[in-house]
Amino acid sequence: MGYSKAFFSVKPSTSPLILELIDGNTMAFDLDRIQKDIRELREFLKRAPKQPTPEQIHSLRTHTRRFEASLQALSIDSMPNERQLLRNLAKLFVRAGKVRDLDVLTGYLAEMRMGDENDCRVQLLEYLGAEHARNIQRLRSFAVKHGTMLRHRLKRTATYLERLSAADCAVPEDSMLSDIRLQREVAAPGRLTRNNLHSYRLKVKEWRYMLQVKNDPANRQLIEALGGMKDAIGEWHDWQKLLTLASEHLPHGPECKLVRLFQKTTDHELKHALSVANRGRKYIRRSLTSIKLRS
Repeated sequence: MGYSKAFFSVKPSTSPLILELIDGNTMAFDLDRIQKDIRELREFLKRAPKQPTPEQIHSLRTHTRRFEASLQALSIDSMPNERQLLRNLAKLFVRAGKVRDLDVLTGYLAEMRMGDENDCRVQLLEYLGAEHARNIQRLRSFAVKHGTMLRHRLKRTATYLERLSAADCAVPEDSMLSDIRLQREVAAPGRLTRNNLHSYRLKVKEWRYMLQVKNDPANRQLIEALGGMKDAIGEWHDWQKLLTLASEHLPHGPECKLVRLFQKTTDHELKHALSVANRGRKYIRRSLTSIKLRS
């Protein structure tokens, strides 16, 4: 099928949003969930909390990424309002990501008991605490400065989606090309290593979000497999960050028992992440082969 020149028309509906491709196939999007993402983002920007909880930071990142994936899947991410909106939300996402990283690393470190190395642990906790406060301030400053503009643009997108769902209109559609590209990149037989595992995780996350917004029950097991891969690689990457920080900011350097413990844990998490990712890729390749055979 030549999707590069494909268009779809929108069937009058509420939720899900049903898109009919030019070849007669249909694609469903959960409009209620997209609108919920918009509401949650607008609420965070309105409140701009001084001390957001880890749950609020996680929610902010999830809704931002899912909203971005929705606009890409609907092929409206290049429209003037949405292009500017996503550009600024990306900056908000990066700032929230730094806070999230520090939340996670602090949690790991706070649970550890080191005995004679406890001074190093406390010193690293103090450093993480100071960095957390600094990055919280950067996040809030951005939200306060750009919040009104972003809330206005989000509202415009919400209104446009409402009109889209109520009218029979033609919209450019290239999300199938993105879907195919991500399938190939995630299922590719190339060897995964320490050096490319994090970039691979980004592709896994992107494809998972795209599948989620398409609202197809047939993708449920695939989404779960991608989620397991994402989480395993993410945990290794978090420990790698903690190891790097400890190596750079603790006076004992590589001889520190805490650093050695982080190194051991990081190596273990790397082996686990590679195992989960490779199993996931085999499952994905089998699934894609099965789909091709059925079609």
